[in-house]
Amino acid sequence: MPAQPFFRNSPRLYLGSECAAIDARVQRDFGASSDTLMQQAAAAAFAVLLERWPKARRLVVCAGVGNNAGDGYRLAALAARAQLEVTVIQLEGRRLVGAAGLAQQALPATVACLDLGTEDLPEAPDGPWAAAAAALVAADLVVDALLGIGLGSAPRPLFAALMDAVNASGLPVLALDVPSGLDADRACAPGVAIRAAATATFLVDKLALRTGAGAALAGAVSVHTLGIPARARQAADESAEAAGFPALRLADLCWPPLPVDVYKHRLGRVIVVGGDLGMGGAALLTADAALASGAGMVTLVTRPENVSAALARNPALMVLGTDRWPQVEQLIAQAGVVVCGPGLGQGAWGRMLFERVLQAPGRRVFDADALNLLAAAPQAVPGAILTPHGGEAARLLGDDAALVQADRRAAARALATRYQGTVVLKGPGSLIAGPGGALAVSLEGQPGMATAGMGDVLAGLIAGVWGPLGVGSDSADLNSAQRAAEVAVTLHGGAAGMAGAAGHVRSLTATGLLGWLPAAIELAEAQGDPRA
Repeated sequence: MPAQPFFRNSPRLYLGSECAAIDARVQRDFGASSDTLMQQAAAAAFAVLLERWPKARRLVVCAGVGNNAGDGYRLAALAARAQLEVTVIQLEGRRLVGAAGLAQQALPATVACLDLGTEDLPEAPDGPWAAAAAALVAADLVVDALLGIGLGSAPRPLFAALMDAVNASGLPVLALDVPSGLDADRACAPGVAIRAAATATFLVDKLALRTGAGAALAGAVSVHTLGIPARARQAADESAEAAGFPALRLADLCWPPLPVDVYKHRLGRVIVVGGDLGMGGAALLTADAALASGAGMVTLVTRPENVSAALARNPALMVLGTDRWPQVEQLIAQAGVVVCGPGLGQGAWGRMLFERVLQAPGRRVFDADALNLLAAAPQAVPGAILTPHGGEAARLLGDDAALVQADRRAAARALATRYQGTVVLKGPGSLIAGPGGALAVSLEGQPGMATAGMGDVLAGLIAGVWGPLGVGSDSADLNSAQRAAEVAVTLHGGAAGMAGAAGHVRSLTATGLLGWLPAAIELAEAQGDPRA
């Protein structure tokens, strides 16, 4: 069993392949029939539909050939009884079996059914495809009940053609369980996929909805356990943990309340190494973030040319502009955490600093160019935290970036195993993987974070959080590394989410994000305060 991640009270996230076993366990051990579960799922999804689109009157349900289609048929029946105008577009002219067959047979006569047959593309201008196109034009909303969690390859041409038509319609889509076309194990779309405005997922939350392509395809996700006891949803070895503000307890689990007699050395000393010529801003963002997240002292080691600008921007920093390696080695020996990489470059100056940090004991965070230098000569960095984006992760693994994005969970775990450290694989639904097998997924963040410098801020946040956690203890303390990474990623995304809620999405910058960190930290601390 993998080591447990930090947010022990937060919900688990499951692979699609795990969900089949959970469904079977529910039916076997708790007496819930497949038909009952299907009706409950449809009722839950229809409630989401009514809440999100109360004015929708014309509904198109796209139904496939499995249990996901059964959920759609049950929802269509509920909508028809609620006096909505409902059209079901079904594929392959197949009479379904089992619970899905019962749902298909129970459709009210008022529901119009269009069967697209087995042809890949429409052939006649007055055939079923023309009728389906007309139904989409007239509709207010589409319900996606085509494929569900069982997909492991690109959709067949017939399904892909209908999915393309739905996407091209511009209509809002409510996906049932997962958007069709999403691989629910690998969180990628191997072919065409539905872009949903909302997804109602059943029994358990799915990892694929929270990271990578799935986070973009799913829209707003609501989880409906259908009344199943928690013990039926046993965590499996491959499941992950959701990391977000509802579970963050800084006061109890990360940062104890500050005592009256605290002093800066007890809050951790962070050394930031980076900022080659023309790239000093990256290292300065990292240093600023380390201070903002609670580090007692922060020293920036950079090019001499950057010293004046750094001190003018933030006089609370100590800045060493140097090419003299003994000075750097002495500083590193005194540090609680060293961050290496922001703006480091890959020239002689950057390589020499990287080698000094690589050989040093203690807690280390490798980011940006430090990761590129590590990829050029791979070696284990036990106890360190690595913060790659998809391209850097591919270089560290010797893979293509597309392969990393095709299975982010596997890539994050492979990196943690290969380099014997904690890995933050950045992107939508950032993944935090530990060498002991722990895996967490960030639920925080917003699209405006896709700007230069955001990763530099995250690296500093990690160092600022990590520094006070057991300063002076074993540098290979994997629990503290996992803890620091998960908390920092949550604060980073949470601050961005607050900025987004205030209207700062396209306008959000890394410098602007720093201004939202105090509010994110205060929120996390308040949630951990039993008096709050």
